[in-house]
Amino acid sequence: MSVFFEFSLPIIVAGVLAYFLRIRQDLRRPAAIAFGCIIPQVCVVNAEEIQTYCRTLDELEEKENHLERERRWKQLRILWGFLREMTSNTRLFQGAVRFEQTKIDPAKSSLDYEARETLIFELVPETVEMRMKLYKTQVNFLSRTVLGLRADQRVLIRLLRQYKQLEQDIIALASMSEDTCYRDMLIENLGLANWRIFEGGSEPDPA
Repeated sequence: MSVFFEFSLPIIVAGVLAYFLRIRQDLRRPAAIAFGCIIPQVCVVNAEEIQTYCRTLDELEEKENHLERERRWKQLRILWGFLREMTSNTRLFQGAVRFEQTKIDPAKSSLDYEARETLIFELVPETVEMRMKLYKTQVNFLSRTVLGLRADQRVLIRLLRQYKQLEQDIIALASMSEDTCYRDMLIENLGLANWRIFEGGSEPDPA
């Protein structure tokens, strides 16, 4: 058994290292994907639903000093689901931005960039940073729950605001496309059809 363990340990370590290197590579340079391909894959990140749930957790925290361990794990699964939605969409946005970047002449001076090209180069690091924050928050929530601590939903709300701004930037980029149907389809699939899109954010249309 000990001989088997000695031989298998390097393989296990190598496998774990390869896994983390692949994750790191995907975080920074995921596969480029055309706008038309990401649209069917994006999901709705319902800001109102997330904020309502977080307010509910605040109310429970005020009423009970110590929540049961089982309840904390149930809450983690819900919060994790919200983070997973944002993470999945952000990865798709990142792939689309990288695809758009490949269409820009690398020899072109940044002084000659059009507004669309400038936005693309701004979104490249922005999408990487957003994914890093989302993954770090997932790890933070999981570790706190394992230790029996409360997952701070205020962190989730701050991330939600940043994510929603990223949605607006991606929609703005889609608006600059030659095919304007991308913008309309993206708004529809992100669940923003009833929202008024404007610079810096969005809000629901008045009844």
